[in-house]
Amino acid sequence: MLTAFAVCVGAAAPAYAATTPASPATAWTCGDRPELKNALDRVTGEIALAGAAVEVVDPACGRWGYASGTADLRTGRPMDVRDRLRIGNITKTFTAATVLQLADEGRLSLDASVEHYLPGLVQGNGYDGNKITVRQLLQQTSGLPDHSEALATADVGWLRHHHFTPQDLVRRALRLPPPAHPWHCSTTDYI
Repeated sequence: MLTAFAVCVGAAAPAYAATTPASPATAWTCGDRPELKNALDRVTGEIALAGAAVEVVDPACGRWGYASGTADLRTGRPMDVRDRLRIGNITKTFTAATVLQLADEGRLSLDASVEHYLPGLVQGNGYDGNKITVRQLLQQTSGLPDHSEALATADVGWLRHHHFTPQDLVRRALRLPPPAHPWHCSTTDYI
């Protein structure tokens, strides 16, 4: 069970978190951004997520952060904006942007196979990197299972302090059966 949630946001955070859109005149004023605090408190209150933290980096106002809820369910320690949290699924956005930029620069092809760039990585248990393209990875239509499903029953304490290489994660995914549908949200595609 995850005990905390982190949000990494840029300058658009206040408008995103507001329950009603902020007017342009008030969207970028410096201060404590009550609409963002209210959104996080709602996530930890009404939605019952254990903890949430956000950091806003605004060129005009500097850094601002807010935490809500509980960081450690065993001890009851509250969330703190200084907690070290993993960035999570937002890395897919950065990865996709980088891959698309490399494709635009002619440094890789979206229609090339995984095998072309990562020989031998996606092979076995019915999976073949020769039949999966970079484009399919980005679109999450590769047919690869999500490696996190292979770790779903692992002890959280062990997971928290265990380091996995990307190769380890792909190997774990390849032990799983293929997803039931052609499109499947799979973090493995981005590993």
